[in-house]
Amino acid sequence: MKHADTKYQNMPKEYKCEHCSSKVEAPMHCGHPMHLENVEGKQKWVCWMGTGCGVKDYTACCENPALIAA
Repeated sequence: MKHADTKYQNMPKEYKCEHCSSKVEAPMHCGHPMHLENVEGKQKWVCWMGTGCGVKDYTACCENPALIAA
């Protein structure tokens, strides 16, 4: 398990895709929004406490998502 990294505690709750304009809500875990991270070759939502705490599947909004904080 990765150690908790406090830089991930204040991540955005909502993102917007620069390519398709879709809004994407970050799931919550341990009281904070999850962040996207590469886990075993796939983009996944990860808890700020690390992959050993919480990982959720990420479904891309389009073929080439470019998420920015909304």
